[in-house]
Amino acid sequence: TTEIYTLSLHAALPISLPVPSNPSCPVTTPEQNKRLVIDFYQTVFNRQEFSQIDRFMAENMIEHNPNERDGREEFKNNIPVLLSQTPKGSLVIAQSAADGNLVWLHSKLPVFGKDFVLADIFRVECGKIVEHWDVQQEMVPSTVNPHPYF
Repeated sequence: TTEIYTLSLHAALPISLPVPSNPSCPVTTPEQNKRLVIDFYQTVFNRQEFSQIDRFMAENMIEHNPNERDGREEFKNNIPVLLSQTPKGSLVIAQSAADGNLVWLHSKLPVFGKDFVLADIFRVECGKIVEHWDVQQEMVPSTVNPHPYF
């Protein structure tokens, strides 16, 4: 016999769901939000123009990566170190999508001599990135299945 088990993620894990956009902000479309996040990645990760971070990120940005602290200043302090050995222009965005104020990017970034696949989710409010989640995976030369990373 085959037994089927179902796991309800809502009961098992505390999940932070996006909140509605601030009503005092101008309404933006999913496409505008996606453009903002892609411009952020191109400006900060590819061109390494760290002085432009304030243009894209809210001061009190919420960070869900367990290795990073909340806030724009924390990001501004950490990103130059992270990208110190990453050649400019080496980030590749393979896929992007947006739904309301949430934007997803699936990308490749070399960091400290290793290639990583990234899945990032951003919440945009008032024309700024206000929240970020990510999953990172090192790209290994051989895998147990034939499926590509992208």
